[in-house]
Amino acid sequence: MSVKKIVLASGTVKWEATFYTRGRSGKKLRRRFNKKSEADAFLLKAKNSAVEEACIKAKHVEEISIEECVLIWFKIKEDEYTNSGYLRSIRPAVNRIKEFWGKKKVASINSSSFTDFRRYLKVERGLSLSSINRYSDILYRAINHCYVKKIVSSNPLEDIKRKKDPVIEMKFLSDQEVQIFLDFTEKKYKDKKSWIYLSYRIALETGMRAREIWGLKTTDLYFDVKQIAVAKQLSYTGTSRDQTKGKDIRYVPMSDDLARLISSYIEKSSISDGDYLLRNTWGGTVNHNNFIRRVFKPDLEEAGLSKIRFHDLRHTAITMMVRKGLNPWIVQKIAGHKKIETTLKYVHIVGQDISKVANSLSLRPSESLDNVIDFKKAKS
Repeated sequence: MSVKKIVLASGTVKWEATFYTRGRSGKKLRRRFNKKSEADAFLLKAKNSAVEEACIKAKHVEEISIEECVLIWFKIKEDEYTNSGYLRSIRPAVNRIKEFWGKKKVASINSSSFTDFRRYLKVERGLSLSSINRYSDILYRAINHCYVKKIVSSNPLEDIKRKKDPVIEMKFLSDQEVQIFLDFTEKKYKDKKSWIYLSYRIALETGMRAREIWGLKTTDLYFDVKQIAVAKQLSYTGTSRDQTKGKDIRYVPMSDDLARLISSYIEKSSISDGDYLLRNTWGGTVNHNNFIRRVFKPDLEEAGLSKIRFHDLRHTAITMMVRKGLNPWIVQKIAGHKKIETTLKYVHIVGQDISKVANSLSLRPSESLDNVIDFKKAKS
């Protein structure tokens, strides 16, 4: 199994993928592609199909155990995710599932046994409700994958109601804490790793989500109208971009100072047009889990601030927009909230009387967005 670069007689560059279905003694598959990413995708698909085919042939479809289902799914994730941080996050769940279910058949899963599994995670393993839900979801995804691939004839978990995660308390930094954090990180990353300080500035000024920030490319920046086009986010694999949570493209304003900061960073870092804006020390895309553990949490502690999530920087940004009196309709568009009710939660948090924003909410959306640049018109 390999991918190699070849140059044809015409001078055209191709990427050739080679795969043996059953080792060196099996059928040899060879395909040529214009892009390396296409060749890699072909190999991944071919390998996944071979793994599933081997499992199906090894046992009758009704004899597949829960452990085997989970291992099939996990093996595919190992091949798919070069991002070791994601694999580390799901491996404990895989181990707990193997411990509890073992060689039991998929058909043995019912509401009672599923409840016993959740009780085991809580009592024997001392896991929180969020972790229990996450482990349960991984079990569901593994079995559903085998069901979709016809490795098992049904997914018993399909009709079992899964519990929702508890509502996480929304936290945010005060204006003073924001200044303390930015002053500290600006000084810390002034000479090197300036991309870290820039990521904090973007998060706190735009309210963008983490993967939206890590997935930013220079082509998403429009300095002429001072806007950032949020159309894609970095995938969990870190090798591509996928749709944002809201799925619709939105345009986030840049302050003059943020625009200058980003422009200066691009120039100093010699970033080419179309490249990712933020890259780690080794030139790769940012692994969010590693960033949180190695950078964000230590920065909070060194700055003398209480523990918060990186996502709370988004809460902080949106809260500051509301506190400064920005029209809730505009905040909704910038934040990418599907419903205005989500935006109004921030009005409650900052202690504003909803009656004070009633007039602005009664405006037609077209009137309430007069202060936002129409990107399409500006571009044309």
